[in-house]
Amino acid sequence: MSEPQPIYERLKEFCRRLLARPAFGGFDEAWEGLAKEMTEVEDDLSGIAKQEGSGEAREDGRMYPPLMKREVASGAAGVRSFRVKWHLVSYGENGAVEIVNIDRTTHKPIFEKPVLKKPGADGRLVSDYRRKEQ
Repeated sequence: MSEPQPIYERLKEFCRRLLARPAFGGFDEAWEGLAKEMTEVEDDLSGIAKQEGSGEAREDGRMYPPLMKREVASGAAGVRSFRVKWHLVSYGENGAVEIVNIDRTTHKPIFEKPVLKKPGADGRLVSDYRRKEQ
């Protein structure tokens, strides 16, 4: 492995790789695809060994995919959201994926500036589901 990369570079590479994949067809496919890409990016670029275990948040400097037990209310039908440290990862039932930052003061998602927006197989984004709810 080459020199370990800083986390912001790894996040950028993770987003690039995830967006390069074909659209996911549903929640399960998106969940597995995101986890696979994140694990591969971290294995390739972090220099930090993956910790196995309880699935609790880790402070080892490595990015980990969301955990099912960290699901939070999404506020939109057809969307499931999961809290990951300072991000909210949301999945549409169509396979769409959205990652937004969490405001460190208010602890609320910042939907206006997503880190990543990947449409699902039908071309809709997670934000399209949220607009239907308004």
